[in-house]
Amino acid sequence: MSQENVDAMRKVYEAMARGDFWAAGEVLDPEIEWSWPSTMSGLTGVKTYHGIEGVEAATRDVFKAWEMFRQEAEEFIEEGDDVVVVVRMYGRLKGSSQEIEDTSGHVWTFRDARVIRFRAFDTPTEALKAAGLSE
Repeated sequence: MSQENVDAMRKVYEAMARGDFWAAGEVLDPEIEWSWPSTMSGLTGVKTYHGIEGVEAATRDVFKAWEMFRQEAEEFIEEGDDVVVVVRMYGRLKGSSQEIEDTSGHVWTFRDARVIRFRAFDTPTEALKAAGLSE
């Protein structure tokens, strides 16, 4: 099932690269747990969200801080029920003229072809470690 999970995440990130940040909704479990790293939760005041409504709130909360934001998947790594995605992010915070480019890591945990947990990390190394891998 892990290749199907990787394929699902490829489709999600391709849609997000086109600006469709709601594309993940197709694979999310209704009881999903969604967690931002401390750097993002500092923008939102919330570290972990629950359920589909929580994911919608997590997305809205983070996008409120950005004038411009986009991300592209650079690599997909499957490990059991987890898909680690190395992500390159580009953005500009509201009120700033400085554009930011950074690489981070996301871990998507699947059960029965549905994502039950999403965890974002500041670095790919942190995401790989969380999934039981090393870089």
